[in-house]
Amino acid sequence: MGTDGNEHNTTALVDSGASANIVDKAYTEASRIPMQQKVTTRRVLTMDGSEVTGRPVTHDAQVHLTINHHEEGI
Repeated sequence: MGTDGNEHNTTALVDSGASANIVDKAYTEASRIPMQQKVTTRRVLTMDGSEVTGRPVTHDAQVHLTINHHEEGI
């Protein structure tokens, strides 16, 4: 992952049924992945509609993802 020209190799859980891509803020900070403040925060909900404990999503991080021969921006 990364948009700054640096490669960040990691292990990740990919949920193909998820309605959004979420990455931990502490991980983005530690990996120096650039973030932008969201205009509107977003709550994170589980399948049954209950809210995940913790804080809402406050930032966006645009990264380029490569898995084997598949590449995309998320």
